[in-house]
Amino acid sequence: MSIEGERRNHFRGRSQAGRRIDVLYRRADGEETQLGLAQVSSVTSNIGVGGAFVRSEHPETVGQALEVCIQVPGQANELILHAEVRWVCDSSPSHAGGMGLQFEPLEVDALLLLRDYFATLGAIC
Repeated sequence: MSIEGERRNHFRGRSQAGRRIDVLYRRADGEETQLGLAQVSSVTSNIGVGGAFVRSEHPETVGQALEVCIQVPGQANELILHAEVRWVCDSSPSHAGGMGLQFEPLEVDALLLLRDYFATLGAIC
């Protein structure tokens, strides 16, 4: 598969490295997170309409279903995205630890809202 084919098929869509937003996440099954909390406040290192990398020193396990809550400016209610943990990595001197999430397919309204919101964000490196 070519590099272009890999990019086109990557689940995050058009993610942008350095695109950071605050998120809350919780396990979809209602159990406590790896930190022993009902929900965890974190930040993304990059995010797109198909998924995100969420920083965490205690990531959830691969395959775990999560609900990710994003507060989009100008919207009264937070947007809740259903996701699955696809991979995890530990922290190192060169990168933050965390987990790669794949979002479940979004409704058209949510997709357009996120696309417009992400377009207003710049990369912070």
